[in-house]
Amino acid sequence: MCSLSDLPRKFHFLGSRGIIDFLDLLTMPESELQIFISHSSKDDKIARALIDLLRAALSLGADSIRCSSVDGYRLPVGMKVESRLRQEVHDAKIVIGIITQDSLGSDFVKFELGARWGTDKFLALLLAGINSELSAPLNILNTLSANSEPQLQQLLDDVAAQLGSSLQKAASYAHLISAVKQEADNMAQTNLQQLDADSTSSATKNNSRILSRPVVLAIIIIIVVISMAAGYLIHPKQDRADTRSEPTPAPTPIRSPSEQSLLVFNDRIWELRKDYQNLQSNPDKAPEVNSRADQLASQISKLDDKDLNVSMQILKYEHLSYAWGMTAGSEPDNTSRRKAADESLKASAMAKKIVSRVNRANASDKTIQAAKNWILKDDAEARINRLTAAGLCLRSQATQNKDDARRARTIVENLPDHYLVKEKPENSSELQPCVSNTSNQF
Repeated sequence: MCSLSDLPRKFHFLGSRGIIDFLDLLTMPESELQIFISHSSKDDKIARALIDLLRAALSLGADSIRCSSVDGYRLPVGMKVESRLRQEVHDAKIVIGIITQDSLGSDFVKFELGARWGTDKFLALLLAGINSELSAPLNILNTLSANSEPQLQQLLDDVAAQLGSSLQKAASYAHLISAVKQEADNMAQTNLQQLDADSTSSATKNNSRILSRPVVLAIIIIIVVISMAAGYLIHPKQDRADTRSEPTPAPTPIRSPSEQSLLVFNDRIWELRKDYQNLQSNPDKAPEVNSRADQLASQISKLDDKDLNVSMQILKYEHLSYAWGMTAGSEPDNTSRRKAADESLKASAMAKKIVSRVNRANASDKTIQAAKNWILKDDAEARINRLTAAGLCLRSQATQNKDDARRARTIVENLPDHYLVKEKPENSSELQPCVSNTSNQF
């Protein structure tokens, strides 16, 4: 935060000053703040870009957002900083934590997130420029990535739902989503350059630790601080000792070229899916969608599994199944549609095979454990089963095979309840022909 250098290094757990601060918090008028953005002052560029996006998409006024490092959103002059921040973190309807290499090193960001966690209110963690495959304990918290335009759109959807408001037309803020993503991509590139420089230099162990601050271990500190900060909100008079120890440094994973390409294809899949879903109202675009889907499937299939970690291998075959499915769904010729549907089924079967191999593997391997955590957290098995059902349904339309249609319907009916409620697969164009007569079950 811009003004944090004027504050004590830690919250006041001792003495009359801490009691006075707490009384100030109780007697201060309730804030009308809608969104509080917790961040490092070093990340002011992406914070500013995020503010522009939130205001444009949600039609928010400047007074609705607090971001203490960005002009126009700072605390009022003369305000008692500690008490006010503590109150606003507590009262804001939405708290968004921008998680970067710098914010992971900020004690105040940790305390803000910890204090919010203690309220059990809405808290959104937005990763920017850092690895999104986080291990325990962070995997208990749902996170989104600013390096992904679809996930930024999800953030807007979730925030709008929490505020009970409607989003403006996507076209009016699409360029601002791209601007946030660009800032996050710049941060990711900077992080990679720092890691490259570190790996080729003879820097000391201490310098190496600073350059490659580990995401997972740093988050463990956040969880420790969560307990401290939450306890402080409830028992401000209680003496508390800071017994945290420094984490052992570990290198941040570097993406292989194939993994970086797959992340690019991830965005293209969702961009293409938007056009694919509009084919019913705009069928003239089917040839264009078909060509793009076929090209994307060809590009994804060329990625070498050996250059992908096991989680990314699963993601590759998921995306390949998606691409072939959209090829089949936009294909007017039944023979070609069946071939594309068969390819989609082969890809989903391969993804399922890798998941099965991971689930049987020894969890003591860190890579395998990370993959297991991701499979569980991201509903990967349910999503792959849905892709299988979609492939069967698409093939049944090309061949009039009722067995394929029944199998597709059975798979959908046996998807987990939480997935059915969240994703509503029965509404997708690929599955509607096979499950429409049972849609009342969902």
